[in-house]
Amino acid sequence: MGNTSIFHPVRVPLAVVDARTLKLVALIETGGSTHHAQIFGDKYVMFDSFRGPLPIFLLDPATNKVVRGIPAGDFNGRPYIAFPSPDSKFIYVTVRPGINRDASGREMDGWLSKINAETMQEVAAFPVGPGPVWTAITQDGRTGYVTLGPTSKLVKLDLDTGKILGVAPTGRGPYGIRLSPDEKLAYVASKGEGGNGQKGATFAVIDTNTMSIVREQLSCPEGLCQADHIILSPDGKELWISNNLGSISVFDRETLKLLATIQTPKLGDPHGGTFVQIAPDNRSAKVVADIGGPHGGVNPYAMFAKAAAPVRESSNALTVVAKAFRFDPATLNVTAGQRITFEFQNQDDVDHNIVSVDAAFSEVVLGGSQKKTAEWTAPTKAGTFKFVCTYHRGMEMTVNVK
Repeated sequence: MGNTSIFHPVRVPLAVVDARTLKLVALIETGGSTHHAQIFGDKYVMFDSFRGPLPIFLLDPATNKVVRGIPAGDFNGRPYIAFPSPDSKFIYVTVRPGINRDASGREMDGWLSKINAETMQEVAAFPVGPGPVWTAITQDGRTGYVTLGPTSKLVKLDLDTGKILGVAPTGRGPYGIRLSPDEKLAYVASKGEGGNGQKGATFAVIDTNTMSIVREQLSCPEGLCQADHIILSPDGKELWISNNLGSISVFDRETLKLLATIQTPKLGDPHGGTFVQIAPDNRSAKVVADIGGPHGGVNPYAMFAKAAAPVRESSNALTVVAKAFRFDPATLNVTAGQRITFEFQNQDDVDHNIVSVDAAFSEVVLGGSQKKTAEWTAPTKAGTFKFVCTYHRGMEMTVNVK
């Protein structure tokens, strides 16, 4: 970005400021009110905007010109925040319906719009639930994590098929997300978004395999703040959490110990942040991390990069869904002595369990909207076994061992 940095004020126009002198360089009329800014492909700056003809657009910092964008009418809803895939081939946009609630007062579901970044055309729309806010994407580009403010949930999503892989509870009204370098944990800021009074003041650590909360704690001393964005430091060792009541909290990523609290001038709202690496000659700089992830060839995820080739599921993997107080499928046929990996998905809001004493299958407890896996070896002798939910009478599955 050379000697300039770009900031996005609450109202238009967009201000371009010299990063060394902090003097105003230019004002750019965008026709809207920009909200977030992220580096796109180490070349452009991507903005999302509340108003204007292009709610999502790319700007070339070398010319201060808009390169391309997505017209508001293409979404058939209200686009909120955009997120580039790590390879910059796609842009994912959280979108909310034009009307928040239906006639009964129920919050209507939003979706994640998948955009071809070259043509700026939508190629898919994946329903995720009411009030989608933020999206974190794994480095292989295959999995996304979306926060739902109104319901305080985190949705795990297959970005190829749109299949929901799991749902986890979060703190109150989740907003920003950052994944750990090994992508086994998701750090979720609890802002109080989506009708939760903008009173969050915590962040939650979510196990991305079990989709359950590992830990939740205050995002600032005494909880006098509203956590919104989480940035992973370029070395992957720290979490920088911006609190929109005038401070930034710095935590050790592994121990979650508070390392520092940085007060912003005049208690201004930091609402994110950017790590910039200054060249040795002090004449140029590059962005190496922002609210969207790593940039500029500095990547704490690199050592944990996953193979690009798709991993085939084991032929012994069986999916069992708990929905409407029934197990689906109701009947399974397996081979004597077969090693089974059960993939349980609870699509009800209430808790269920599943257990079979006769089949030596230990109890698995499924919280509302939770997903878990469990290993089981079928008995060596043929027979019929009942797998039951002891919480709800009549909720059972029959397993035939042949």
